[in-house]
Amino acid sequence: MRRGSGFVVVGMALAMSLAMLGCDAAGTGADAVNPGADAGDVSVAGDSQDPDPGSQSEVLPGHCGNGLLDGDETDQDCGGSCEGCTFKQKCSGAQDCATNWCVEGKCNVPTCSDNLLGPSEVDLDCGNTCPPCGDGLKCNAMSDCKSGICVLGNCLAPTCGDLHINGNESDRDCGGDKCLPCGNGQICGGPTDCSSGRCVSDKCVACARAADCPGDDKPCYVRTCTDGVCGHATIAEGDPSAAQAVGDCKAILCLADGTTNEVNDDTDVLDDKNDCTVDLCSAGAPPATPTFLETGSPCTTGGKVCNASGVCVACMVDEDCASQVCLVASGKCGAATCLDGKKNGNETGKDCGGACGKCPAGEPCKADTDCLDAFCEALVCVGPACNDLRQNGDETAVDCGGLLCGGCGLGEHCLKHTDCGSGHCSAAACVECILPTDCPGNDDECTSRTCDYSNMCGTSNALFGTIPTTQLPGDCKKIICSGDGGTDLLVANTDVPNDNRQCTQDLCTNGVPSNIPEMPGTPCTEDGGTVCDSTGNCIVP
Repeated sequence: MRRGSGFVVVGMALAMSLAMLGCDAAGTGADAVNPGADAGDVSVAGDSQDPDPGSQSEVLPGHCGNGLLDGDETDQDCGGSCEGCTFKQKCSGAQDCATNWCVEGKCNVPTCSDNLLGPSEVDLDCGNTCPPCGDGLKCNAMSDCKSGICVLGNCLAPTCGDLHINGNESDRDCGGDKCLPCGNGQICGGPTDCSSGRCVSDKCVACARAADCPGDDKPCYVRTCTDGVCGHATIAEGDPSAAQAVGDCKAILCLADGTTNEVNDDTDVLDDKNDCTVDLCSAGAPPATPTFLETGSPCTTGGKVCNASGVCVACMVDEDCASQVCLVASGKCGAATCLDGKKNGNETGKDCGGACGKCPAGEPCKADTDCLDAFCEALVCVGPACNDLRQNGDETAVDCGGLLCGGCGLGEHCLKHTDCGSGHCSAAACVECILPTDCPGNDDECTSRTCDYSNMCGTSNALFGTIPTTQLPGDCKKIICSGDGGTDLLVANTDVPNDNRQCTQDLCTNGVPSNIPEMPGTPCTEDGGTVCDSTGNCIVP
């Protein structure tokens, strides 16, 4: 046996003998410890054999600490005559476990939701330290039952006569939807729990106010409600009666015999609910004509200022209105417009900005869209400039075009030629050219300027070998186009220099022109001569 449980040798022998007879040490049967459980699966250790387990000091057998499973141990160094085993260690019965709970051969820790009848439970997973048991389950005390009623070891359903607060009763045997309502002073959760129909601060009361109490009030004798209890009070002589008419400039006072006397009371003024009039009494009567507050006085009864007729209206001057527009005749505020000459609505300037038209330079603004020139700087509209990085004024693109700024670059928007740095505007865009002659340079027979479909300048070159018409006669040379827009100069010995003289020879020698004299005596007819001399002149011999 586990010595820690306080069993002695005699107790062991007695227990074994009783076990053989089918009884436990108390003589109540094996199932009395754990009713309804399979003795082979679950075991709970009893503790009735040793009334004072702590009074004995025992020495455990030597095998209980040798690190082996031997002797009568159920697991290594525990169970049997050793200390109880811990959670999940093997056991043959509850006495082998430190928790006194052996389930299917292993030590376990009992819980209130393991579907087993634990050692501290009264019925399955309920009672004692577990949640209370339901109706019909076993119990040992009232606290073991949800209903709070334990009779002959069984929990009973709540009734309206069991002298307990249970079910949905608000107090003992009253309230809820099953029992009769509770009396005054008893606990309640709402008016239906009370016979009086009044539940105040979770208590049934006879009254919440004097009018709840029975009877009627008299001028000098009235009902009272104090701490939920009805009563009555007699008004002292000279005090105001309960039967007062408010605002009639009179007071009804109680007399010693319970009757009343009416006197003037100029403090009992009638509140006409108009902030623009003065509520007065004079000699026990209101004035024949009302007294108005000064025009423009603040008020709250239907408006914000008083008019001359004593009416509380929305406005008397423009400044009274958020729209800055007061329709004085009606006392109402008018809607803001873009033509009312005031800065109102969501305007940023007077009748401009916001939902109205754009503001000129110098007017307040919140965004560029508020400004005529689309430039809001430091909350003020700024006029156009050619370096403000914006398209404004008469600019056709950002900071270019128009009358004041320089010409725009290629591709930028334009309206006329002068808007463009190139001097050419086509289809609302600045271009390099419209005609070939718009392009820089000059044309000749070997190259000519072009303007393509994208309005870009270019050149068109004559083919290599093309002979221009601009030749120099008699220079023994021939000019041809080089194919790249230039010219090449070739030797042309047939391009002889003609000096129109009969006595000279026109020659080209490897591209060099010359006019050498003819042989003397060569016939000629010019200058009146007949023959050529040695210098190339036609002479008369």
